[in-house]
Amino acid sequence: WFLYLLLLPPSLSQWRFLNQLPAPCMQIPRDNRLWWHVTYVGFLATPAACFIALNLLFDFAVMSFFGVIYVVLTCGYRRFLRNRDVLKPYLGGPSLFVGGLTELTVAAAGQIERQGFWEFMRTTTTMFLLNHWLKYWLVVNSFCYDLGERFITQIGQSLSDIDVED
Repeated sequence: WFLYLLLLPPSLSQWRFLNQLPAPCMQIPRDNRLWWHVTYVGFLATPAACFIALNLLFDFAVMSFFGVIYVVLTCGYRRFLRNRDVLKPYLGGPSLFVGGLTELTVAAAGQIERQGFWEFMRTTTTMFLLNHWLKYWLVVNSFCYDLGERFITQIGQSLSDIDVED
C-alpha cells in the first residue's frame, strides 16, 4: 500500500493531463505544456522512485545472499562464473531515467487511457514490486541455473531477417 500511495500523486497528475487533451487523441503533442508536465510528474514521482530503488537494492541483496549460500552448498562456482560470462554483454543496459522520462510519461498516459486509472495503478505497483523477482530470481538466476543464450521471435517481428522453411 505504501508504494501505491506514493504513485498516486504522479498518476493523478497524468490522468488530469490526459483529460485536458482533445477527445480523440492519437498523439500527445510535444509542446511546452508536455515538457512542464513531464517535469512536474518527475518531481511528484521522486519519492516513489527512491522507494523503488531502495526496494530493488534490498531485493538484490537478499537474492545475492541466498544465491551465494546456494553456490557454496552445491559447489557451483564454475557454473556461476560461466553464467557471469554469459550475462556480461547485457550488464549496464540503457537507463530509463537519463532522457527517458518523457517516454515513460507518454507511455503511462497511454496505459491510463487504455486500461483506466485504477487498473493502471494496480498493474504499475505490482510491476515495480514483483518484476525483478520474476526476471532476476526465477528466469535469469546466475546462481542456480546453467544460463545460455537463445533468441526468440517477438510477437510483432516480421521474420524477414531469418530463413523460414515452409
